[in-house]
Amino acid sequence: MLRAFVIAAAVAAVGVIISVHGSWAATPLWMLLVPLIVATGFATWGAINVRSNYFIRTHSKGRSSDKSVALSFDDGPATEFTPQILDILAQFNVPAAFFCIGYRVEQEPALMQRIIKKGTSSAITVFPQSDVRSATQLCHAH
Repeated sequence: MLRAFVIAAAVAAVGVIISVHGSWAATPLWMLLVPLIVATGFATWGAINVRSNYFIRTHSKGRSSDKSVALSFDDGPATEFTPQILDILAQFNVPAAFFCIGYRVEQEPALMQRIIKKGTSSAITVFPQSDVRSATQLCHAH
């Protein structure tokens, strides 16, 4: 909602500035840049403050009476850390989500299979479009 308002306000401001000066050519460049800079500032603020819901609605807090936390492991699987993490999660029967990078999944297929077999939530991100089929086959090969 705020994003739409900021964009509309910037467009309206540019329109008003141009109409006051009569044309694009007669309008000083700095006057056209001010609304764009303000809109860029809001976008930057929204990117830095995820809880602002500027770009998409986010859920950063859950309502629960018990003390719980959601665990997410990104940019793996990594040979040096993922096996240790999986061992600890299994030891304490803790669920977690793994977001894996496509080329690392290709480099570590056995480790990806272990993530899948543990029953954790997993997703593959940043995979070239042409390799999506092979990644899907890898994930369903267990």
